[in-house]
Amino acid sequence: MRIAFVGAGKMATAIVKGMLSNGKPFAKEDILASDVSEKSAELFTREAGVPCGRSAREVVETADFILLAVKPQNIRDVMSDLRGKVSEKTIISIAAGIKLETLLTGFGVERVIRVMPNTPLMIGEGATALAPSPNATENDIKTALDIFAPLGVVHQVDENLIDAVTALSGSGPA
Repeated sequence: MRIAFVGAGKMATAIVKGMLSNGKPFAKEDILASDVSEKSAELFTREAGVPCGRSAREVVETADFILLAVKPQNIRDVMSDLRGKVSEKTIISIAAGIKLETLLTGFGVERVIRVMPNTPLMIGEGATALAPSPNATENDIKTALDIFAPLGVVHQVDENLIDAVTALSGSGPA
């Protein structure tokens, strides 16, 4: 199973480091990454130990899952760039405030999991809520849980609760 990260900033770096921390079920060879910023791509490669390219289109080609780690204001550009190239893949999004329906229609996919981690995830003490779309499979949900479990606690919630969970878990550490 291959996972392509679109966006390779601090959160993506922390997630990949967590995924690789125990060696199961992920290996470096399972992870692809891209970032439009050369600086972010270089930093990601240095810190996560995983090569990072600049083209999202290239990394999503051979991936089974696409993990969106881009800022919410950039999501429309990413949807426009990748629409039609990811229709058979599962999208996992950490883009704050971007609803499942927006992701489903914007990417033209059937399966999306909206994930809201908080910043303590970067030190393995995070609280993450995930909300799957109706067509997400058990394997999709298990994969999302496997990605975030090494980084703290993870709970599946209905999407209508994700903003409340995010407000509580996001403000709590402060």
